Amino acid sequence: MLLNFLGPGMMMMAACVAFILRTIGYVLVPKMGLAVFALDLLHGITYASAQSASVAYINDIVPDTYEASGQGLLLLIKGMGGTIGLVVGGLVQENYGARILYVGLGILTSCGLLGLVSVSAKTN
Repeated sequence: MLLNFLGPGMMMMAACVAFILRTIGYVLVPKMGLAVFALDLLHGITYASAQSASVAYINDIVPDTYEASGQGLLLLIKGMGGTIGLVVGGLVQENYGARILYVGLGILTSCGLLGLVSVSAKTN
């Protein structure tokens, strides 16, 4: 229902905002304690929003006869992105620490959010 109300673009933006808040929280929390549990609640919002928004977006832009192919391509891209992200993220964390990793993730996600906002502004 929320997806129908907001649309895929706004839902993806909400996921980005939740992820940015989460990464900022991880950087600001001096020791991993109870605050981490509160921050991890944002993971559910981030994941569910991004998943449902991306699937809905693909369904919107792909012709009905190619829906399965579009979803398969989406899954392939997400899988590749997840694999690359885990490798690069692991290297960054190992060499520079978790705080630098989360700062970098926050910056990258903020750039993605700016891109979504600019594309959304052009299409509306």
